[in-house]
Amino acid sequence: TTVISKSVGTNFDQSATCVSCPYCGGLDHAVFGQSVMNGKLRWYCSIACPISGNSEEDGTGSGPFDLRAALLKSQGTWGVLVESADKLNSVQIAKRTFALSTAASPPLLQSFPLLRIGTKAEAEWLAETLSKERIRATARLY
Repeated sequence: TTVISKSVGTNFDQSATCVSCPYCGGLDHAVFGQSVMNGKLRWYCSIACPISGNSEEDGTGSGPFDLRAALLKSQGTWGVLVESADKLNSVQIAKRTFALSTAASPPLLQSFPLLRIGTKAEAEWLAETLSKERIRATARLY
């Protein structure tokens, strides 16, 4: 099950997917999601398990790898198409946004104008960050 909701006017875009509960394995007991709020990428995992009870974890960034992979599987792979010729600046912003090393530069430069592939929220976060730098970019499902 995938839940996608948008609250207009609050700079809030959220996407989530059901994941296996780490305690009982039930698919309907845990939800993982990401959102972009106030210019930051955030993640959360909510568990309502009949065995362990209720719990919630959250943080900034993409979130735990296995849960992020489940989100990618449920909603597909998203990318950011840059609609500007400002290649070097766009790549620098993408590296800074995702805290990528210098080793990430060649693949990003080669794939330009597609800068980043990931979850819907990650793509929208990068597109929003680029637009703040006056670089037109669009998040798309690929």
